Order: sequence, then C-alpha cells, then structure tokens
Amino acid sequence: MKSLLPILIIVALAVTSCERRQQILHEGDFVDVDSTILHWKEYIDRDSFFREVSLRGIIVNVARAKTETEFRDSTFSETDFFGNGKSKALRNFEKGEQQGVWKSWYENGTSKSSSVVVNGILRDYLSYYDNGGSAVTASRMPDGTMSRIERWQNGNLKEEFRTDSTGKGTCTNYHENGKKSAAGKLLNFAPDSIWQRWDSIGQPFTDTTYGVAPAQ
Repeated sequence: MKSLLPILIIVALAVTSCERRQQILHEGDFVDVDSTILHWKEYIDRDSFFREVSLRGIIVNVARAKTETEFRDSTFSETDFFGNGKSKALRNFEKGEQQGVWKSWYENGTSKSSSVVVNGILRDYLSYYDNGGSAVTASRMPDGTMSRIERWQNGNLKEEFRTDSTGKGTCTNYHENGKKSAAGKLLNFAPDSIWQRWDSIGQPFTDTTYGVAPAQ
C-alpha cells in the first residue's frame, strides 16, 4: 500500500490541476425570437471571458474573448453547437466586424464550409458536400479580382467564373454530366451580351441575349 501512495498523490494533483475554474459574473434566462427560453451565463475561466448559452441544459453557443471589455467591444470568437455536442459553426469578430477564419460543420462532424475574412471582406471560401466532396471554391484578391468554381456532387464542374473588381468577366455553366450548358460574358456580376447554350448531349440551343432592351 505504501508503494501506491506517491502514485495516488500524483493522480490527485493532476486531476486538481485540470479542474475547470469558473468565476461566474452574470447569468439569467431570456426568450429567443422563436419564443424559446434560453439560459445564458458569463464567467471568467483560465484568464479568459466566456458567454455561454444553453437550451434545457445543453450548450448551444459559446463566445470567448480575452477580457470582458473586449467582449463588450464585440471582439470575440464564438462557436455554435449541435444538440449532440459537435461544433456547428465558428465565427470571429473584431470590434463587430467579421474577421479571420469562419467554419461550419455537418452534424456528423464533417466540414461544411471554411472561409477567411479580412476586414469584413470575404477573401477565400470553400464549401463541401456532406460526403466530403468539394462544392464551391472561391477567392477574392486584394485588387478585387474574383474567381469561383462550383461542382456537382458527383465531382463534375457546375459553374466557373472570373471577374475583375467591377464584376466584368466570363462565366461557364455545365450540366451534371460534365457537358457545357451555357457560356458568356458578365457585367456587374450579371449575364451580359450573347450567351451560348447547349442541351445535356451537347446540341446547341438558341442563344440568349442579355443587356439589350426589347424592340418596341
């Protein structure tokens, strides 16, 4: 028995050092927009400020900031949770403005989307189908140039476009079997001029003209 004592002491110290230490500052209930009653709690834990929201004892949202002052100034990160405890969405704010990495997940834990926001402007965006396949890949360069690729769930291209900062560029759409369905120019991020169109076996449809007022 004496030989086990040091081990027991070490285990006890380890458990004690990992215990959650909360200093609760405020808590109460509030009614959500859909009349759901939620419980909120604000506390200090391990030198960080937290605001925790729960529904019938299940945590649905946690916001974290370095200090309460930063939280009140809308500088924090927050995570939404599914009822099974898995993360649903992660967001970051700096003085109320979207900033940094934003992520979301499906309920089974697989990634749904990931984006990078710089000073409130979306720079890079990725989204995924629930089977893990890529859905959308988009990026915006500092000069405003944009590119976007969207895929069908089978992996084939669905749409690809590129524009400059004014929204002038080109776009091509595809049928699910991979064949082109439409292609043309963009102006102000909208179809412009003559667009060519094809059916799902590659036969041409009648072209569509955009940006021209109909004849009276």
